[in-house]
Parts: sequence; C-alpha cells; structure tokens
Amino acid sequence: KPYALEFLKSYYMNLINLYGVISLSENENNPLMWPHYTNEIGFQLEFNTENLERSIKSNLEMHNDEYLGFFSINYTSKIEIIDLSNFEDFRIPALYINNVKLDYWAYEKEWRFLISKKNMGVRNSKIGYNVSNEHIIKKENRYAFFDKKSIVKICLAPNFF
Repeated sequence: KPYALEFLKSYYMNLINLYGVISLSENENNPLMWPHYTNEIGFQLEFNTENLERSIKSNLEMHNDEYLGFFSINYTSKIEIIDLSNFEDFRIPALYINNVKLDYWAYEKEWRFLISKKNMGVRNSKIGYNVSNEHIIKKENRYAFFDKKSIVKICLAPNFF
C-alpha cells in the first residue's frame, strides 16, 4: 500500500502541475448550483463561448502553452477503473478523469476547457491523501486569461450583498 500511495501522489503531482481545468455550465440559474458552488454569495458569468474559446486558445499559444480542448462532460451510471499502465502519457487518462462524471451530476450540463502550462504548481490541500506541502511556484501559472468582451452577462447570487 505505501507504494500505491506514492505512485498516486506522484501521478497527481505530475498531472496537476501540467494540466488545468476551467469548468462551465450550460445551466443558467439552477437552484442547486448556487449553494453547491457559491454558497449563494457568488456570481455567475455568461460567456459567448466561441469568443471565450478563441481568446483562451490565443492567449495560451502566445505564451507557448497548450490548449487541449473544450469538452462536454460525459455522464454515466458507473465510473470505470482504468489501468494507467496501458497509456504512454497522461493525455488519455487526464481526459477520462476530467470529462466523466456520474449521471446524478447531469443537471449541471457541464463543459470543461483543458489547458496545459508548465509549472502550474500543485494544490495538495485538494486531495484526500495530503502528505505534502503545497507546491506553487507562481499562482499566476494556474490562470487562463481571456478577453473580457467574451462576457455577455453577470448574474449575482441571491445573497451576494
């Protein structure tokens, strides 16, 4: 078991240091989304997704970073276990990990941008087997920038003020 934990830690650190996820939803004003994601004190942004995608992709390419795509989440009744040793690199497992969710989350109608940047850092506080300190070189490395003209509307949560 200690070897498995070390492997998972190493895999996680490599994956998170190289890949980032931007989550969006088709679902505007779902009453479950506000408490789940903002504690009813946040806000939501509506985007022109074509402009947003073009803007993010252009900004990443300008800095020699990689745009991996804009994908809808695949909802399923069962998450399959995949054998990481069947893959030569992290891409396919990363796509599976980031684009498959159990179908009881289907109400979210979620989409995700996947990006890759060097030295994005590792947020160990986000994992259940936290055995290391945070490893953040520059928090800005985890940001994905976009043109503000991509924003169509801003909606405030019920308890924003």
